[in-house]
Amino acid sequence: MMTYDYYAPFAERGLIFMSGKHMQGIKNLGIPNMLSVLRLIMIPFFVYYYLADMQYSGIIAAAVLVLSGATDVVDGIIARKFNMITDLGRILDPFADKLTQATVCTCLVVRRVAPFWILFLLILKELVMIGVGANIIRKGKEMMSSKWFGKMATVVFYAAMTLIIALRPTRNLIDILLGIVLAFMFFSLIMYIPSFLKIFSKKGQKSG
Repeated sequence: MMTYDYYAPFAERGLIFMSGKHMQGIKNLGIPNMLSVLRLIMIPFFVYYYLADMQYSGIIAAAVLVLSGATDVVDGIIARKFNMITDLGRILDPFADKLTQATVCTCLVVRRVAPFWILFLLILKELVMIGVGANIIRKGKEMMSSKWFGKMATVVFYAAMTLIIALRPTRNLIDILLGIVLAFMFFSLIMYIPSFLKIFSKKGQKSG
């Protein structure tokens, strides 16, 4: 008995671009990691609308940033609640966060809303985190998941930057908001130090 491939006509017209193997790969990525990928995809949209000279472009850029921050919160909740924490997620989630933050700060510096040293301090802090993380991987130890203080610093960053971009407050208020962001950023870095020391003090290699 001859069977009919429902998708054949679409494939012939070039409307099906992903094989079953590719679709399975996407499914295996997991919802939290897909949300991290979505955050990466949103970065150029933020840049376009923030730098565009259009009516309501700042509001749209702020909305994109809020959506990005929401996916960051949601992917963490899903990963922990449904035990979907993966090695890929431990790298992809903070990478999406840090790239988003660096992009936002760069845009603020380009628009002269924030001073260059804000971007410099952010990059310096992230270089320290990346260096430690790379050393952890090199030694074959297990990467840790994001901690509450790291997520808190991220939430504060998104909230402060959204207010700056959407409301365009006075210079004094901008400086206060940037100061709060820096305070939480370095609080997070200091709080991570005991966790890093604990990982390096453990003997043995990563299991599995």
